[in-house]
Amino acid sequence: MKKLPFLFLLLLAFACKPDPYLTLSVKELQAPVEGGIVSFSISTREGWTLLCDGEWCTAAPLSGSGAADVSLTCQPNTSYGLRSCTVRVRAGELQASVVVTQAQNDAILVSPDVFDLDGRRHIIQVEVGANITYEMEIDPACQDWIQPDETRSLSYRQPRFIVSACAPEAEPREGRIHFRQKDGAVSSVVTIRQTPQSAVLADSLVYHVPAEGGLLEIGLQSNISYTATVQYSAQEWLSVQEEAGTRVLTPSVCRVQVGEHSGRNIREGTVTFTPADASVKADPCVVTISQFPPKSVLLVEHTAATMAVPRFDGNTFTCLIDWGDGVTDIWKEGLVHSFAPVATYVTRIEADGNFKSIEVPSLEGILHIDMRKF
Repeated sequence: MKKLPFLFLLLLAFACKPDPYLTLSVKELQAPVEGGIVSFSISTREGWTLLCDGEWCTAAPLSGSGAADVSLTCQPNTSYGLRSCTVRVRAGELQASVVVTQAQNDAILVSPDVFDLDGRRHIIQVEVGANITYEMEIDPACQDWIQPDETRSLSYRQPRFIVSACAPEAEPREGRIHFRQKDGAVSSVVTIRQTPQSAVLADSLVYHVPAEGGLLEIGLQSNISYTATVQYSAQEWLSVQEEAGTRVLTPSVCRVQVGEHSGRNIREGTVTFTPADASVKADPCVVTISQFPPKSVLLVEHTAATMAVPRFDGNTFTCLIDWGDGVTDIWKEGLVHSFAPVATYVTRIEADGNFKSIEVPSLEGILHIDMRKF
């Protein structure tokens, strides 16, 4: 009879045991960009363990029993992106977590950050990478020779700037373009260094002209006066119609008259641009003018039901075929055309380029071949 009260009290004690619990003081923490220590509290009666999945975040202690404070040591964020990790606490069957977030390292990256230019006019483009809002400013002292390119809409990711030419006798100059965080301290600088240099440059070093010839305009850039000289062997069909003369600091055009070509082969000639003043040292600029011969035309009258494209002795040519029945084709090796209904047709084969001969694969059904313009 004396044991009954003890058993009753023991059963009562078990019946009144509180449910296990696990609570954390916060669900989210913000770590400073420069790194440092942040903390949170664990509230529980149970034994617990802790796990952090971020390499840049170290927790201590990693285990314990009952209530505790946990410190998280965070490394500086040197990247340009936001990052986060999760700290998970487990106590028996219970689990809770804290998300730790660290802001990005604010930056404005420019590439290239230095331009070394000669004395000619230039259009430069800067690649800008930024994770913040920024503004652009050209140093006031160089705004007379560095300006934004207004020929296209302004792009803050790929801004372009026009650098004016400078006279050959001018001193080297340097200017800066600043990219600054709006309402902040982050900035980057692009430096432009320009050294005067005597030069004549053409927009293109090779021009292709059709057989009929005509007036050719050669685009040039120079910061000196220059003259144009036609290659002696090409003076029968090339002539400079407008001397470039003195066109310092600005783009210019040299007009060359190209005569009609009646030969059977491609012909080439050159125009050389040199300083008008022999005492000025500058590399010559040589422009090559290439002129195609007239198109070769072959007319084939026939009553063939099918016809294969001709074969050419050469590998640089273009060919247009008018089959004579309302269908045209660009030459392709092995191409065969069928005619319906079978009747008399005149097929026109028009070709130009670098080839020596043309071969018609079959003479079946051929009535007449006109080679007067071939």
